[in-house]
Amino acid sequence: MHKTQKRIVIVLFILVGIIISFLINSLIIDNILIPDICKYHSEEPNWLISLLFTFDSSDGGHPFPSTFHLIMNLILGLLIGLFIYRKSIRNKTKKSTSD
Repeated sequence: MHKTQKRIVIVLFILVGIIISFLINSLIIDNILIPDICKYHSEEPNWLISLLFTFDSSDGGHPFPSTFHLIMNLILGLLIGLFIYRKSIRNKTKKSTSD
């Protein structure tokens, strides 16, 4: 595989990892952390929720992912994509050496 093709494949795996990370976050983790978005109208959020979400008046006081939250999702997605890439390359090299 040429260098350019390898880079394109790595970028595609990273993009898939980022998509997986955002899907897991938005469909599962956010719902576990904040089951009721109106809860924080009358209650003060704890330190973890304050770190991961902002409560701007433009959003009606509802939790919205903070910049830190988005950056952590991107980093996690990058790591997931690289992990999947390395696993697929290892499996491919094992199959080619065993043939």
